[in-house]
Amino acid sequence: MPGFKLKLGTRASALALAQTKTVAEKIRMTDPSIDVEIIAISTEGDRDQQSPLSQIGGTGVFIKALENALLEKHIDAAVHSAKDLPSSLDERFQLSAAIENDPREDILISPKSLSVDELPPSTVIGSGSPRRASQILYHRHDLIFKDIRGNIETRLRKLDSGDFDAIILARAAFSRLNMNRDFRIIPENISLPAPGQGIICVETLKNNKEANELSNQINDHPTYLILIAERSMLKTLGVGCGLPVAGIARIENGKMSMRGRILNLQGTKLVEHQTEGAPEDAEETGRKLGTLLKPAAEELLG
Repeated sequence: MPGFKLKLGTRASALALAQTKTVAEKIRMTDPSIDVEIIAISTEGDRDQQSPLSQIGGTGVFIKALENALLEKHIDAAVHSAKDLPSSLDERFQLSAAIENDPREDILISPKSLSVDELPPSTVIGSGSPRRASQILYHRHDLIFKDIRGNIETRLRKLDSGDFDAIILARAAFSRLNMNRDFRIIPENISLPAPGQGIICVETLKNNKEANELSNQINDHPTYLILIAERSMLKTLGVGCGLPVAGIARIENGKMSMRGRILNLQGTKLVEHQTEGAPEDAEETGRKLGTLLKPAAEELLG
């Protein structure tokens, strides 16, 4: 598409901009003649840094402004952290690309670089994620969680000022921002990632042929299938990733395996299931796992 100009929309945070630059670079590598413009858009989730996400609409508050920009043709494609997306999209939109995923674990950051098991009783941990809080409380009921909002830099300042004894973040975010800070990886048996965590995705309008073709050229197909499976699990459960729902899919040796987990908000009950299937049957594999977990979701989250 010589001379074509592609407008990429993104949230204005340092992390979101870094992710969008990665997408822009991949597009330019595919076709150097394409003029890629990055447009930062303020979302409600970014403007309100105080209220818990559950009170202002959940993770969807990070994408509504970007989807409006797509509809109004201010941008051609929106770049998201996949875990910020609701489990179902409006029929006018589609996920047209997924970028190779970074490490997907959660990490713990504390002044002494302690692991979860090394934290003293009554340690105050900052996290805005019920999924993280519930899982770690299930493992260590003697810890205390308090809600924290803001970008990574803001959260680190709150940690350094003593507002919290430790904070939990996604390892992928640290990787993308090249943060120079000691951290401890939280094992999956303690904290399973959120569906979509660590994956960058591109959203477009279904009828934007040029944007869809360009996005398809940078799509990493195995990562895309993993994302489809994880989102299918969430959709089957009928819940968003703002609740204590965790899940991860992997493709190894020609097979897709999935592990999913449901907890109550107090972190006193946990149900986990696993399943597998062919990678090309990603949606069905995710649906199968969601079906296995659904009775627990109705019991623990209903």
